Amino acid sequence: MKPIQLRSNFIEVDFKDADGTVAFTIRFDRKDENIERLLNFEKEFEELNKDFNEETATLEEKKTYVKTVVDSFLEPGSFEKLYTSNPSLEIVMVYLFQIIIGIKEELEAEDLKALENKYLK
Repeated sequence: MKPIQLRSNFIEVDFKDADGTVAFTIRFDRKDENIERLLNFEKEFEELNKDFNEETATLEEKKTYVKTVVDSFLEPGSFEKLYTSNPSLEIVMVYLFQIIIGIKEELEAEDLKALENKYLK
């Protein structure tokens, strides 16, 4: 039997600078509980958001909150990478949403490819 290639358990998201050079990479661990959390992102985000009052929070409290959200969905340290490159909490959250959409699309594409390989080859 032909050996089976082990698949990576991570989806890597590259961030490039203006010259097209990869500035840093953030990884998403595709273990089952992380995929489930990602697919239920809206619900989990609401849960994280319920005790947070943006109107009365200080900048440090907002920063801590966004760090918790980002690092809970991606690998630890992701917030620091994103915030260091763009010190704006709004931009970091935009990146998070872009990453989540991209990962969902990649997971769906992998599922489609697996079906195609199974039934069309």
